[in-house]
Amino acid sequence: MELAWYCFIMLILMFVGVPIAFSLLISAMIYITFFSNLPMLVACKQILIGLDSFSILALPFFLILGEMLSRSGLTQRLINISNGCVGHMKGSLAQVNIVTSMLMAGIQGAATTDTAAVGGILIPAMINDGYNPEYSAAVTACSSAVGPIIPPSLTMVILGSIGGISIGRLFLGGIIPGLLMGFSMMIYVAIKARKGPQYDGSNQPFSIQRLKKAVKEGWLVIFIPIIIVGGISSGFFTPTESGTFALLFTMFLGIVVYRTIKTKEIIHSLKESIYLLSSITLIVGGAAAFGWILSREGAVVILQNFLFRISDSPIVIMLIINVIYLIAGCFVETIALVILFVPILLPIMTSLGYDPVHFGVITVLNLTIGTITPPLGMCMFLACEMAKVKMEDFIKEALPFIILLIFVLLLIIFIPQMTTWLPYLLMPQ
Repeated sequence: MELAWYCFIMLILMFVGVPIAFSLLISAMIYITFFSNLPMLVACKQILIGLDSFSILALPFFLILGEMLSRSGLTQRLINISNGCVGHMKGSLAQVNIVTSMLMAGIQGAATTDTAAVGGILIPAMINDGYNPEYSAAVTACSSAVGPIIPPSLTMVILGSIGGISIGRLFLGGIIPGLLMGFSMMIYVAIKARKGPQYDGSNQPFSIQRLKKAVKEGWLVIFIPIIIVGGISSGFFTPTESGTFALLFTMFLGIVVYRTIKTKEIIHSLKESIYLLSSITLIVGGAAAFGWILSREGAVVILQNFLFRISDSPIVIMLIINVIYLIAGCFVETIALVILFVPILLPIMTSLGYDPVHFGVITVLNLTIGTITPPLGMCMFLACEMAKVKMEDFIKEALPFIILLIFVLLLIIFIPQMTTWLPYLLMPQ
């Protein structure tokens, strides 16, 4: 009964618009005050325990890295490289959009940042080139879903911290699914381009000179994901150290090499990052209290018994959980859902024999789809605003992409080696 009241109060607070961090913290304080005989100091201790994680130290560096990238002009260099590689293909600028999102994903790891940075440049360019505005918005938003999957990933850092999963292995586990997401969308874009110029734009012949020029001007940017992924997988860097070195390298490129980062951009990036970090820190602290209360009240056992009444098949339970994810992702922000679901579901799925890395990547991929689905998908809203299109028109063009992403999700559910092979090959210990 106490658990039901606690969850009810928390959901009511979220429903009336109280931020997720304060919903978690206020409901925890009410639980301790009215439904237990414990001192409030216990809740404070649990919050501090949740924040006492070396992995969480990686967050500020990746947040600042994303801000620096969007303000340094490096995004344009990635777009130029993408254009040199795939600008001659059917669906030229749409292909460039997807490839750029995949490259951006290897640097900053957030879907909304990807949508804003890439969309700000490529949506107007696609529309000017004759592309359908709704299609331009759909390609931009849906390709941004690769952001939290290809490492690094802010969502994976938080999930790993909460679930006690190796962040390095989570990063490596997202590489194959992320590439598969990108390549499947590129195939669809090439097929869609056959329907007319509103989906194809003006194709340009392949030019080795243009590619050489783009690579010459932006090849140093490619070293950022190499530092992150290579450093972690080799054991040379921890996730926190890789984020630090990647940030320093990005600042070196922007300040010394390309000279596109000014003092005011650095100050603004720090301010924005501090704002985001304070919000995420409150959420993680509230999640620690949330997980402790769930553990104290036996929520895992209760939910496990409920699921086993439906089916005793691990794959059926996994599919049920993913349906819940897809529905919840339409209404609640990704990080909030990770914090709500992972403390309860991770012990259940590991007890059924699922690898934590496999389950973690599935969770991130599924919940990221929610960023492009109505009614509350943030990437959808950003892309629609930049393209000046209605949500219902966006959905018509985005639906095939969403179906493709769900297909990739089903593939990694039924073929766990797609998420576990690389992590245990490169990080066996």
